[in-house]
Amino acid sequence: MNDPSHMSDSSNQPAGRLASLGPLPTAARVGVVVSLLHEKSDAANFARLLHGRSVLSWTLARAARVEGIERVVIVCFDDQVERAKSVASATEADVVSVGERRAMPQMDSVTIARRWSDGWRGGPMGASGFDRGFDAPAGLTVCDRFQLSDLIWVDPASVLLDADVLTRLIKHAADRETMPLLFTQAPPGGAAPMLRRTLIEQLAPRRSHPGLLLSYRPERPGVDPIGSPACMRLLPQITRSTQNLLADSTRSIRAIETAIPATDLPLISMEQAIGRMDAVARCTHAPRALTIELTTRRATRAIFRPAVDQHPNISRADLSIETLIERLGRLDAIDDLRVTLAGVGDPILHPEFERVIKAIHHATRGTASVAVETDLLSMEPDAAKTEALGRRLSQCGVDVIAIHIPAVGRATYAEVMGADRMNEMLGGVRAMLAGRGGSQLPLVVPMFVKCRVNQHEMEAWYDQWLTAVGSAAIVGPSDFGGLIEDVGVVDMSPSVRRACVRLRERMTLLSDGRWAICERDAAGVTRLAEGTLAEVWGKTRGTLEAQRAGLFSGVCGDCREWFRP
Repeated sequence: MNDPSHMSDSSNQPAGRLASLGPLPTAARVGVVVSLLHEKSDAANFARLLHGRSVLSWTLARAARVEGIERVVIVCFDDQVERAKSVASATEADVVSVGERRAMPQMDSVTIARRWSDGWRGGPMGASGFDRGFDAPAGLTVCDRFQLSDLIWVDPASVLLDADVLTRLIKHAADRETMPLLFTQAPPGGAAPMLRRTLIEQLAPRRSHPGLLLSYRPERPGVDPIGSPACMRLLPQITRSTQNLLADSTRSIRAIETAIPATDLPLISMEQAIGRMDAVARCTHAPRALTIELTTRRATRAIFRPAVDQHPNISRADLSIETLIERLGRLDAIDDLRVTLAGVGDPILHPEFERVIKAIHHATRGTASVAVETDLLSMEPDAAKTEALGRRLSQCGVDVIAIHIPAVGRATYAEVMGADRMNEMLGGVRAMLAGRGGSQLPLVVPMFVKCRVNQHEMEAWYDQWLTAVGSAAIVGPSDFGGLIEDVGVVDMSPSVRRACVRLRERMTLLSDGRWAICERDAAGVTRLAEGTLAEVWGKTRGTLEAQRAGLFSGVCGDCREWFRP
């Protein structure tokens, strides 16, 4: 049950007007840190405009309204100082540089992880919405320079930061002096965590991030932190929201500008902002996620995927570079696209795999985040070739490598994957991890497709891989609209059918150049218009509207996964 004393005030009043809270604590010296360290020098949030004003300036103005803070400090590199100062002057924020721009592998990996997660926690590497731009040594520098005991770490794109909630968090923390991390279950951009100096000191030697304290770790069993006193409870409409309130892309800025006029932006509460954002259609000008199938060839015959020899209608030629470039077209207006190379076949078996990656980066001007879903096996059993594939993957320029490892034991692996090649695959994983050198990129995410025949190994598998590589994902199987047998443990689809949540933000390109309604339409049953990604996306919005009217045709009529994000 929610504690009413920690609920956000929904009235449209200046954030920070909280007479009901009583006097704020005086012992602690709290500062707000806005970090630009994860931003490229040419794409920092002071360069993004929201209602004609820089995103960073909106964030600083919201942060300045928090009561009980000593200072607002921007942390950045030398090449960001002058522009940061020009924005900071309006709110009297301080600017602290950590020196010349340098590689920060841990921070880079967290930044990539957050590109693949919209929620406030639960992303790869245990990264939460609190972690982007976090650097413990920089935090200690700020604490020392301004004699601060606690820091509220704010993402620079938090234009809807609720100062009311953060003022309450300071009050909440005053009665919990021994707790190193205080937080709320708020959508990214709506709130921020409070970190004690003692915690920052512990994180600094490991170059770690605070979100790990909020995620499940096998080596640190215990109750979920959201059930502890460290979590300040908010209204259900806030904690259950699926919104992301950060203004960190062209898409999110358009949505905020549509939902919230500039006159309302300075004072609107997080609760009100969520309500207005829920009423705005997302992904209207372009998809958020794009699946590209490069080939239908695969070295395994997994029980959770259609096989070409059993379903000849899914046998297609490899995707050519020319067709890929033509279908992608110009994607200048999309700066947050997630591209997953997957499909019926294994993308790493495409003969021009590296060229495909380069073509995608060129079409999106390097702004797309690219993931590869693979079995990590060569077409024929050959340990040396598989290891070479692993090394090749580690240097190919993708952000995430998701590897199908649906078992702990060799026998279960062979039963699920239809190939007794687990040891060979693990050799490829070792070669790939070694090929990264000292970097943590690309992120490696083992995937476990939960089926009836392997569910008994799921918990042990999760703990094993989370400990080994820091990330692991458990996903449900698909029957691809009735194309293959359902091997899932139980049917999770709700009793009442609604419009598919996937269609709001996804599209799929098959290897023969045809567009499919989604990645589950392996046979390309639902015919879509021809053209570039932008052209087809605009023409196929009618499918979603038809489903909202209760009309389900093609592969969608037999789909039982319409509720899954």
